[in-house]
Amino acid sequence: MAFDPAYEDFRRLAIAHHDPAMDADPYEQTRKAMAFSQQFSWGNDALALSDTDRAFHLTCEAAIIVDEELPFLPESEGAVRAADAQRLLEEALSLDEHCFDARRMLHAQTSAIMDDHIHFLEDHVDEVEKTCWERADRLTRNVSASDPVFFERVSLELAPYQRWLQSTAELSLLGGRYRKAYDIARRSIEIDRSDMADSRFTAVLALAKLGDEDELEAFVQWVVPELGDAARDDAWIRLARMALAWQNDRLEEAASHLDWILAMYPHAASALTLQSELPEPMFARLACDPYSNDELVLAVSEAAVLLQESADESGRGPLGAFVAEHPGVRSAYSRELEFYGERGEEMDEEDGEEA
Repeated sequence: MAFDPAYEDFRRLAIAHHDPAMDADPYEQTRKAMAFSQQFSWGNDALALSDTDRAFHLTCEAAIIVDEELPFLPESEGAVRAADAQRLLEEALSLDEHCFDARRMLHAQTSAIMDDHIHFLEDHVDEVEKTCWERADRLTRNVSASDPVFFERVSLELAPYQRWLQSTAELSLLGGRYRKAYDIARRSIEIDRSDMADSRFTAVLALAKLGDEDELEAFVQWVVPELGDAARDDAWIRLARMALAWQNDRLEEAASHLDWILAMYPHAASALTLQSELPEPMFARLACDPYSNDELVLAVSEAAVLLQESADESGRGPLGAFVAEHPGVRSAYSRELEFYGERGEEMDEEDGEEA
């Protein structure tokens, strides 16, 4: 699922503009909803009715710059846009000192050492939890628990805390604190059993690093009742299971997990061969369609902690080499290269005919 900054901004502003008096008039309610959606699509900054909402809107603008634009910009242009994002985050905090997404992202952007940022997140997690719950309680005090707005408001106010926890878990995993990463990821899921933060992915990678197969399977059984059977099988779980099987010299079993990934994900061989590392997103884990190529690329990138352990000059560790050299992966990758080469020639010919 993951968090989408623009959609969350829309939800926050929609609640701020919600008029309970219109609930009894479906026609007027629909008309106002359409007018609001149109204003939002135009990027109307005037929709924000409070400094809190203005601060979050600015944070979302910064998140889109950092997570969606910067990875594709040349260095010179990227430096300018990074400065724009920093300015937006600073302005957000000037409006709302408890805009925790802005605080977290600004510290990440200005902190040169990962350990410093991890300590910052750990030092302030209790403050974030307390403030987010207080805001949720205050904003739902006069709202019936049966009103859809009640759940929506609580969900929105706790989202920055969930992102704070998931960021801490992810950085703890990268920093080699695997038990800490698992405990924090599980704590996030206990707060939100729908796991909007996708903390389960961090949890299974941490358990693979800990080498605990029994706990991994117990964790999967714990999350399935809320998330559905799809939570039993995804790229993260399969990569974690593959790593554990490989560590215990069950190579045929490890290969079977790769075969499953090749069957389930389009262009899987490219992702498994190239094993590209993506920059860490600042706002939240990037949203991808389930079982899409983008999801697999993201999973393989996050699984670098498994694949690149004891990496050599090639950048691959023994497990990464096992994956890339798996006969099924090599064969599928060759077919993908051949297909794209042919497609490229066809496209060139078409372009030439049009010219």
